Amino acid sequence: MPPVDRGSSVRDVSPPQGIPSILFSSALRLSLLRLILVAGTLAMAFEIWQKKVFGGVIFVVGAVIFGVTVLHHLLSAFGPRYVPLFTWLDLILMLGEVAFGIFRTASWLPHLKEYRWYPKRAMGGIFGILLVTIVLTMLLCIKILQLVDARGSTFSQRLDILRDRGIDAAGQDRLKRIDKRASRSWWRYPVHVLLGRKIWERKLPGESFWISFLRGFLALVIILSLAVFGLFEIVLQPVSEMGLTPNRVFRGQALSMTFRTTTPIVWNVVVVWKKRGNAPKTLRESILVEPLWSFTNVSDWGDLYGPDCTPTEAEPSMEPFYRSFEVVTFNCPPRLRIPPDQANSFIPFQDRESTRPNLFLTANFTGLMSPEDFPNTREDMISDSLKVYLALTSDTENILFTTRPAPLFPGSNLLGVADLVIRQRLKPYWLSTLGLFDLHDTFMIADIPYTAPDPWANSTLFKFDNWSFPSGPDISTLRIACQDDPREWTVIQDYRTKSVLSGMAAVGGLGSFSSVLFLIWFGKSLLGIVYRTKPLTPFGIFHHLQNQRARLSTSINEKYCDLRSDLKTLEDHPGLWTFVFDTLFDFDIIAGERADDQSGSELQVDYVERDENGEKQSTDSNQGGVTQIQDLERRRTGLYQTQSKET
Repeated sequence: MPPVDRGSSVRDVSPPQGIPSILFSSALRLSLLRLILVAGTLAMAFEIWQKKVFGGVIFVVGAVIFGVTVLHHLLSAFGPRYVPLFTWLDLILMLGEVAFGIFRTASWLPHLKEYRWYPKRAMGGIFGILLVTIVLTMLLCIKILQLVDARGSTFSQRLDILRDRGIDAAGQDRLKRIDKRASRSWWRYPVHVLLGRKIWERKLPGESFWISFLRGFLALVIILSLAVFGLFEIVLQPVSEMGLTPNRVFRGQALSMTFRTTTPIVWNVVVVWKKRGNAPKTLRESILVEPLWSFTNVSDWGDLYGPDCTPTEAEPSMEPFYRSFEVVTFNCPPRLRIPPDQANSFIPFQDRESTRPNLFLTANFTGLMSPEDFPNTREDMISDSLKVYLALTSDTENILFTTRPAPLFPGSNLLGVADLVIRQRLKPYWLSTLGLFDLHDTFMIADIPYTAPDPWANSTLFKFDNWSFPSGPDISTLRIACQDDPREWTVIQDYRTKSVLSGMAAVGGLGSFSSVLFLIWFGKSLLGIVYRTKPLTPFGIFHHLQNQRARLSTSINEKYCDLRSDLKTLEDHPGLWTFVFDTLFDFDIIAGERADDQSGSELQVDYVERDENGEKQSTDSNQGGVTQIQDLERRRTGLYQTQSKET
């Protein structure tokens, strides 16, 4: 190996103090580049779809800019030899791409509160815009950090995504060396950047080319399939179920003693009316709700028929719903007092007769309509009706979202029979979306499945204390009751079929199944093919960080002092154990770091040329274990001899 000028082309390969060495890893840059290409394509397709559906210039601009983003990073994958993309130009383009990604993300923020009801293609597009913005920002920060680490020497050079930080002006120096050679392997650089290099390597001496190619092709297909499947199972499906939540029905002969309501159980009648601009009266002034039951213990209330129902106007917590409707809630007392310790319990409702409502609602439509409006017109008769909800919770939002209303038209006298149902809604949504556990907001609703003409409307028998049944063309009444029957109680509970954790489990199951197939077909699992790891290794991804490699190599060689001599013995007598170490056991960290400590950065220069240009390739590309240690020891010996001659 020729001597290397340390002052001009070799730098200290240790990262600056306080900066993790993983930020200078080419593998990290390649992973971010591939994510940008995929997420940018998804964002561009989303902008094109929006232009087709909604129209607008902003969508055309978005499609063009995201298309330029994909093209920019795709060109950078062809390397400095063929694409004159300078570092300063690359940084300017990335700054513009990040700025536009932030702008498009911010433009979606006012609409994200309705994201639960977006179609999957819209959620996938928003996810693509958010992902490409985040990844572009990360890659831009890494490139700026590398530029600062190189002291600005690469600012005016061509961009080299595979640049090694141990070499000054790596892009220009290596470009000059490449130009002196033949251009038969021009495709190796983009293939390495876009598709990777490890999955295409031959794993055994004498392995056929078609086996290595089939293994790499299938691994690439499975990885892409897992990515698409993971996007649907981990992101799109759980988020879509936040807006379209499935529910299941349980039935029990008696209410569970463990059921506790979120708010105290009360009898509420909620009345909703569409606002009229010139109406002389409000909804609260035009309706009245009265209880029609008597109490066995009159002294508790001091009134034969109990106190009146108290009306309150609902707070505007459901904007913009309250901008178009008036909502009034009547709080009515129960037939029997509920003990304070059972205010959130369903135990009192086991006594069906004492807890059934018997309420009477009267509405006068005369003041609710505008002077120029006529009720019950055939153009829009349903908008001239009141919506009446019966519930046992003070949470108006839960009542309106879960209870079916009974319509009350002007001049009608109706009798409604209610059916009590226990309802459990998921709150908060994000816990169930993540798949950690389900928390339910439990309350009771009273569904009024049908109404019928009130038989007391035209009867003279319906009189109490000289009070007769109200009647008139604009007067409407609704009598609400619940029949006492021995039916089972019904519980409607929201649940999730898709969550983030269940999506991860599904992706893991598909990946494990694929790994089993790869293990049967090619003798290696999917992760072993992708990361080029051997079946038995004590080292993980974090152990391959530069500072960890040096520490592990030094400590292991100090503790196992005969390791080198044992490997030397296997080198002198290659046989079964040599084959086992080369194919099954991973000693790459010990071998590689040991040689790097002794030989310095000269070996890295040679490896960069061999890996990226492909001019020097061994017939056995799976050199590792004992074979790799032998090769590195020979290089170290030759380097010592060269240094001795120079001295």
